[in-house]
Amino acid sequence: MFKISLAALALPLPMVAQNFVDMRPTPQQVAWQDLEIGVLIHFGPNSFMDREWGDGAADPQVFNPTQLDASQWVAAAKSAGARYLVLVAKHRDGFCLWPTAQTASSVKASPWRNGRGDLVREVADAARQRGLR
Repeated sequence: MFKISLAALALPLPMVAQNFVDMRPTPQQVAWQDLEIGVLIHFGPNSFMDREWGDGAADPQVFNPTQLDASQWVAAAKSAGARYLVLVAKHRDGFCLWPTAQTASSVKASPWRNGRGDLVREVADAARQRGLR
């Protein structure tokens, strides 16, 4: 009977040296690089609690932006030369900027827009309207 030790299975395969002259970015990488400038937006309960980091314990009731205008955000990004915008829809604290039944930590449980707001949709619509990706 033939036996193979686990140590033999863990031996690395021979490595083939990469020729960096032949390496090229993918078309998707080139397209992203050509966008050049983008804007990243972090917005959530911490914005109303004067905190840098959330721990997931924030009451969704604190999320109630009274003058939120996603079109203004996008206009400001575009005027700064941005070609794309990234909204962090759910950060490490777990709060979702769209209404969801999957967690109690979302805009659905907040007073903002009577629990019917969808910040992800508002920002996406505003970005499309102004030609940002």
